[in-house]
Amino acid sequence: MRMNTTLVINPKGGAGKTTVAINLASHFAAANTATTLMDYDPQGSSLHWLRSRAPEAAKIHGANAGPPKPDRLRSFEMYVPPETRQLVIDTPAGASGLLLQEMLGRAHCVIIPVVPSSLDIHATANFIKDCSQGPHPGEGTFAWQWSRTGSAGQCPSTRRWSGFSTRST
Repeated sequence: MRMNTTLVINPKGGAGKTTVAINLASHFAAANTATTLMDYDPQGSSLHWLRSRAPEAAKIHGANAGPPKPDRLRSFEMYVPPETRQLVIDTPAGASGLLLQEMLGRAHCVIIPVVPSSLDIHATANFIKDCSQGPHPGEGTFAWQWSRTGSAGQCPSTRRWSGFSTRST
């Protein structure tokens, strides 16, 4: 059985990426699916949340993909157990270049939480455009989600993006 990888990403901070990532990981783990939560964000909020969970909560393996530190071996901290069936990746704001391509290359599903403000929608539209111009190796699902209530404007409900089917939620 193959591992499914969900990437939660947005170029802006405060969009709800970590909240979405930890809730997805919790959902999968509660359904008895072997789950790993990988945190690329230097703040490490997902891993902090993971360490503070109740011991009796469904098991979620944590993987630290944040920037390397001199006293730590990054490849060891990024370890994903072979039994993992759901890998959820929490990303930092402003991911671009090789880091962005590394994360997109792992993803089967890309979720972009969006704050429904004109500035956030504009920044996210440009981000999606930039992502669509880069290579992506596989097929999957690409979705954006309004992360707060309010006037969100018009958003196309279905598109194709680099081999990904897309939808708004």
